[in-house]
Amino acid sequence: MTDAKELKRIRIQAVANGVDEVAVAMERKWGVDRLRRTVSDDLRERFHRQARKWNEALFNYDLPEIYKHGTAMRKGWQMLYRVAEQAGAGALKPHVWEAVSPSGKVIALVPDEAHGPAAAETSNGRWVEVWTIQEIARLIEQEPWSVVGKVKEAFPGAIVTDFRQKDLLDDEIPF
Repeated sequence: MTDAKELKRIRIQAVANGVDEVAVAMERKWGVDRLRRTVSDDLRERFHRQARKWNEALFNYDLPEIYKHGTAMRKGWQMLYRVAEQAGAGALKPHVWEAVSPSGKVIALVPDEAHGPAAAETSNGRWVEVWTIQEIARLIEQEPWSVVGKVKEAFPGAIVTDFRQKDLLDDEIPF
């Protein structure tokens, strides 16, 4: 039997997952942090105010407010989408993939140098670091990343989420 506290957590997670799904779909189509930059200052400000209310509801663990502002966030994303499309703003080119690094930097991955300008065209004032597949391939073959490649070879399908190389020669002698 699920207690009331656990049921509340499940409901909050369900709403948060729904909002995240919409946000991820928009960022996949428009680029990370790009869609909101394609609309008017007024609409962008209203979206930011709504996002703040959503985050406050989550922080306060307030289920009725989470329902209310989760619905509003989904509508907000959809409004940004409609307005951007009506204004003729171009969605992210399909040959540009974007991700946010742990430091918050937007990374654009393109198949080759010829597609680099497409990432720059869709930046809309954001600072975007562009990488080609060939650049990534060269890095993977070099130290220290070749060590990660050996881990992936030993564990097919493994996803590396963190990597720290420890230089054993710089350690203090433990005796």
